[in-house]
Amino acid sequence: MPGVAATDQPIDQYAPLSHKAVLNGSGTATTSMAPTWVPAAERRRLDAYKVLSAYLGNCARRFLPTPGTVGYDSEGFGRHVEPDTAGGRREYGDAALIIDRIRAGVLGDQVTVVVDGADDDLPDEPDLPPKPEPMDTDADDLGGLAERVNTIRTDRWKAAAAQVFERWVTDLEQQPALVARQDWLRDWADSEGLLAKLHEGEGDTVGLGDGVYLLAWSEAKQRPVVQVYDPGFYFPVLDQTGSQDNDFPGRVHLAWEYETVDRKRWVRRLTFDLRPISGQPDDDGADTGRPFDGDKIDADGRIVRDYPWNVDDQNAIVPSTVTCYFTDATWPLAELGAQTLSGLDDLSLESRDVQFAVTEDGQEARDLDLRIDFVPIVHVPNTPATREHYGESALLLVAQILDDISASDTDVQAASALAAGPMVAMSGAGKTGTVEVRPGTVFQLPEGGRMDVLDMSAGLAELTAVNERLLDRLSVNGRVPAEVLGRVKVSEAPSGVALALGFGPFTQLVGTLRLVRDAKYRLMLKMVQRLAMGRGDAGLPDGPTMPARMAFGSYLPTDKQAVITQVGTALEAGAISVQTAVVWLVDAGFTVDDAKAEVQRIQHDNPSKAKDVADATGSEELAADYLGLTLPETATVPAPAVTEPAAFPVPGAGGQ
Repeated sequence: MPGVAATDQPIDQYAPLSHKAVLNGSGTATTSMAPTWVPAAERRRLDAYKVLSAYLGNCARRFLPTPGTVGYDSEGFGRHVEPDTAGGRREYGDAALIIDRIRAGVLGDQVTVVVDGADDDLPDEPDLPPKPEPMDTDADDLGGLAERVNTIRTDRWKAAAAQVFERWVTDLEQQPALVARQDWLRDWADSEGLLAKLHEGEGDTVGLGDGVYLLAWSEAKQRPVVQVYDPGFYFPVLDQTGSQDNDFPGRVHLAWEYETVDRKRWVRRLTFDLRPISGQPDDDGADTGRPFDGDKIDADGRIVRDYPWNVDDQNAIVPSTVTCYFTDATWPLAELGAQTLSGLDDLSLESRDVQFAVTEDGQEARDLDLRIDFVPIVHVPNTPATREHYGESALLLVAQILDDISASDTDVQAASALAAGPMVAMSGAGKTGTVEVRPGTVFQLPEGGRMDVLDMSAGLAELTAVNERLLDRLSVNGRVPAEVLGRVKVSEAPSGVALALGFGPFTQLVGTLRLVRDAKYRLMLKMVQRLAMGRGDAGLPDGPTMPARMAFGSYLPTDKQAVITQVGTALEAGAISVQTAVVWLVDAGFTVDDAKAEVQRIQHDNPSKAKDVADATGSEELAADYLGLTLPETATVPAPAVTEPAAFPVPGAGGQ
């Protein structure tokens, strides 16, 4: 392949793969591995996906630079060409291990669907601010200013107290609905096998840089379903001028090539197009502007529709002017030929050989109104991608290290084979030539004969040291500690704190990746709720979608004994409450089903603390409440009646 001028080599998120022959140019039709029907602007991305997939599949050796010698391109820049062949390279799964560990870090030890506010421990009464102490107006020498100050402070307190009270009432009224929605979403996630699909999708997101999920309503399952798509099938129609927000493109294609059993190849394209609601067509198919049943005309003459989730603060429906149209079409690859497309919209729906799919309910999937006002596709970039739209793979910046490790592993294996079969030189045997040395072979040498063994093991040790240094650099540059990769036993770490400090770069990496996913997975759960609301029998009432998110579990190993010591010391010093102590234990990986109930059980099993409560308050009832007990009722014993005599004799009285 001729050299590519440096000025023609793009510097983008895929530039770290430019040492691969297929990506050291501009990705033109003559060099790209992408199908011919793929738009030119997307070929470089698909080529990068293929190279990254090769790393994950232990076959990146297929994309080594062309065998030969070191050469220079027309600009004078050196271009190293590997002298060894692809078939001799060793690959041991280092790339796949890194991706697996990062994916495990992102998802944590568990993934839980959480509706904000559903698990809040609401108080039995509002926590009102303390009422201000009034100023002494009797000693007011400022002409009634103290009275005015009292009035202002009281009014401010009343306003703040009213705000707290209203928030408390609102939270109490809304929480049952939040709990019900959380239960519904968790049941849906279990039925859909969402965790397994996230695990599959995150493999694409972390490994290739992008993950793609399609949401749809299934008539057969009677629930929203999630489908994971290869990001190489994802072709959004982006605004290249920068005048529009490309985070949520209004037109998206999912397209791929496949082969049927009769050896014919086809191109299938799913198109989701968000555009104004169309009216009823006339006999020629033209839009008459008359709304379909359920739609209406607004004051501006536009066709609008009431979606059950589009409501304002007062739960009043806000009509929408848009809907999503869906087309599922397939073309014979032979018909497309080698034409170059500027975009997938160039595939003609009027072609004689185009075929349209039929939906579960028997409708032709051609401009089919899905009756939703959003495109049901969630694209998850691995890294923040507000400028590029597409994310960056975790392998990009360590790709060359992976190649060097592969070369080093190959050299180590070759050196091992050489060291295992020693070279033997014999002198005085009376003949020349090569003989084969095998176990059990006996050589009879004449007097003065000699046998020397050439030891080749010294070079093996040096090669192994080089290999170790490359693996260390892979951990550092990839921000995945050797402990996470299994190269260091966790038990050999001095303490959990020391281990946590060593995980600093990995913690920052996981935090950044989770930051991107938080908004995307919130969007996914919002779409799930809206798809269910669009079906009256799905069990969700009309109204605003409730804020739901994916809560990822812990991913760091924990020194549990150190945590127990830390919690005990803090409790004894009075630095934390029992509630906080239980939260710390949960975060450390201890199994606690219900933190609030656990706190109550701890109190009920601690009579010494109950005695302290009784001594401090003088109330046995409060101590009994602390232990979760009820004091027995004591019978009231009446005091004995005392009868006094009418008069007591007085000594010396009455003449005695």
